[in-house]
Amino acid sequence: SGVIVNEPLFLEALRQLRGQISSDPRKKINIIVTIADISIYTQIFKLPSLSDTNLDEAVELNLRVISPFDHGRGYSSWQMVGTTSSGEYEILGAFVDREISDHLSKVIETAGFGVMGMEFQALSIARLVRQKVTNLPVGGYYIMLRIFNEGMSFMIINNGQIYFDYLLKWSTLVGKERQLSEDVFK
Repeated sequence: SGVIVNEPLFLEALRQLRGQISSDPRKKINIIVTIADISIYTQIFKLPSLSDTNLDEAVELNLRVISPFDHGRGYSSWQMVGTTSSGEYEILGAFVDREISDHLSKVIETAGFGVMGMEFQALSIARLVRQKVTNLPVGGYYIMLRIFNEGMSFMIINNGQIYFDYLLKWSTLVGKERQLSEDVFK
């Protein structure tokens, strides 16, 4: 669920990876960290067309209102993902627990990496599709289904931007069981 369970082992793995990239221990290697979707809460909201200054203020107010965390317990960020036919801005807000983010950053930086930014997996996948998958027409809607060890993520990508992301954790279907039957999977 996005929590480091064995910090010494994780730190050692990061140090080994860093050593494969550069043998100079003084050189900081800058990275973008992709956080598990399980640790992230996202929501799209709409705002009327506003000036840049007013837009920033309106977004920050909306982020405070929709935040799943008490004030000061999480970080938030946003990006514009589109506009409606009536000219409203579509804004994607994302939230992460401050404790998870800070702890992950601390361990990564201890290993000799510099954290340039953090983003959730669906955002990384949308960027990958937008920048590297060349046979898809630009400007369309795409549905992506990602199946992984902790669950299944259903995403809608619109115009190359993540527009919707829903995570179904296997544990909500099978509890503490380690096996997922074919019927439950279907």
